[in-house]
Amino acid sequence: MKILKNIKFFIVILISLSIVIFSVISAMQYERNVDYIKMRKNLRIMENILNTILTEYDKEILPIRSTNTSGIFVDGYGVVFITSPSLDTYPYFAIYKSFNIDFTKQYQGEELEKERDKKKEEILEELTNSIIGFLTDYAGAIKGLESDDRITVVCKVPSGYKETLEKNLGVEDSNIIITVEKRWLNDYKRDLLNFAELKDRIKNTSKPQYALKEMYKRIDILKSIIESEIGNKYNRISRNQTEGIYINGLGTIFTINLDRLDFSRVNVIINRKTGDAVESYIEIEYDKLREQLEKSREEIEKAKEKLEEVKEKIKSEVKIFRAVPNAQGFSTINTPKIEEKSVEEKVKELTDLISEIFADFGSTLTEMKDNERVEILIISSSLATKERKVGNVQFTINKGDIDDYDRDIIDLDTFKNRINIKIY
Repeated sequence: MKILKNIKFFIVILISLSIVIFSVISAMQYERNVDYIKMRKNLRIMENILNTILTEYDKEILPIRSTNTSGIFVDGYGVVFITSPSLDTYPYFAIYKSFNIDFTKQYQGEELEKERDKKKEEILEELTNSIIGFLTDYAGAIKGLESDDRITVVCKVPSGYKETLEKNLGVEDSNIIITVEKRWLNDYKRDLLNFAELKDRIKNTSKPQYALKEMYKRIDILKSIIESEIGNKYNRISRNQTEGIYINGLGTIFTINLDRLDFSRVNVIINRKTGDAVESYIEIEYDKLREQLEKSREEIEKAKEKLEEVKEKIKSEVKIFRAVPNAQGFSTINTPKIEEKSVEEKVKELTDLISEIFADFGSTLTEMKDNERVEILIISSSLATKERKVGNVQFTINKGDIDDYDRDIIDLDTFKNRINIKIY
């Protein structure tokens, strides 16, 4: 009997130890010792590489004029890059020329649509291959990742190409989503995997998740709420400064880049004018159209340079005025000293804003699973102070916490305290 009691006691001790060990291991999965400052530097380099790969391609093969890319590190997943290329329309003329299509001949209906669809399919294929090339050739250089981590590129296809993508993938709505696992890159480096096998594995990940049309409608609405709330409290932001995507098994990611310049309206005007020109392509010569577009872009660049010159001139004049407070003709101006907010105070303001938005509207992301989360990355140089050079704040909100607040299980303060915040 005594032996039986001892055995039972021993079993209880073993079970308790197992629970403690499992809890520690589970906690460690999301509390890795990651140097976020170094990671951010790594991701900025990779953002520039991906932008260069996409925009420096032969324009007649891959006509990307510009692209905005944001990278984010997510604990327990790896790295996600969100890129939004702006595809030119005018290269259709180059394609028609290469096919020896007579500009004076009128193409209508199915024949014209077939040529356009064929070209769009070729462009999307080149876009996919370019992203795969980035993952095979450069993604392995990202420091601080573990073998279980993944590197995903989400390419937001422009509206003019989305219909072709949907037709090819057989879904109502989808972005190009391509992933490489870090261990595949490690195996390739050790010659355990050849290049063709690595490329095939990556290409197979580009299959669609499932139809996400409703999900992306909800994400777009949340994006507009975020833009409106930040705009009301700080400065107005535009749609090209925010991105929102969903990855099955991870959750929803929002990136808000307050440092990104807003030239979206100019781009929209150029796209509209180009689109109108394409619709009446019979009466327009390709070379002349291209020349006009290049001239417009040169004028925009000159306008940007002029704006910078004016900014610098104002700065220099302000410095001179400050240096001579008692200059003849001016009385001394006693300006009150404005106390600069600390990083913590700035982040607290953003935390209050983000927590209220997702407490009130996070439950609208009904397609998200309970074990998924929302990641919000805000990039802003204004977060920095003289003593502390930071430029990023990242919020992690569990879907379960959003649901608990929606069901009145927790209050707003508890919900806010459960948000994981990283400043770097």
